[in-house]
Amino acid sequence: EVVEKAALWLQRCQDKAGLFGSRSQDGMMYNQAIATLALAELYGMTADEKAGAAAQRGIRFIERAQQEGGGWDYGNERTGRNDTSVTGWQVMALKSAQAAGLKVSPQVWFKAMGHFVRLARPDGEVTYSDKEPFSDRAGSGMAAVGLSSRVFLGWPRSAPAVEAGIQRSLQAAPKSAQAIADDPFQGPYTWYYAALGLYHVGGSEWERFNTITRDYLVAQQ
Repeated sequence: EVVEKAALWLQRCQDKAGLFGSRSQDGMMYNQAIATLALAELYGMTADEKAGAAAQRGIRFIERAQQEGGGWDYGNERTGRNDTSVTGWQVMALKSAQAAGLKVSPQVWFKAMGHFVRLARPDGEVTYSDKEPFSDRAGSGMAAVGLSSRVFLGWPRSAPAVEAGIQRSLQAAPKSAQAIADDPFQGPYTWYYAALGLYHVGGSEWERFNTITRDYLVAQQ
């Protein structure tokens, strides 16, 4: 009942263009991706046609908001700015929709791949954006976004960029309070994306990260 009410509420928040929420909200594309992701997951599990239709409209809005560089910005205007943090959420929504059997444009998929090619660094880091603000920022959080997004976009485990992302994400496990203090990008955002990427990679890397992070998070609750 709770889930059904939440799904109906999300659908009531969507306009005819497919946008969830308001265009005046800061970071509206975060809202768009997460709401679309939620309804795509619901559709994939239940085949609820109304949830699926709303998710499909959400995907179409996401596709139209893609920047020429392959990423997404905080809003849907053509700014020429490609933001890795915002883009990571769009990739998750697109992947969920694809897995649920909804339609995702192949062109949008390939352009998103281009974003991570352009903003990647050899050491596994991914630049936050290619235009101010944060055009000179990287860190463990963006590296983890890069890893999970590459996995969802189809990079193989053997790809050098994926291997570099794995090693960088492993370094982000919350080993101690001092390690967290030494990395300003440490925190739940980083651990979320690192866990997502490493879980899908699997193997010993996931086991190592999960053991450390799981125990740390439980102890800190």
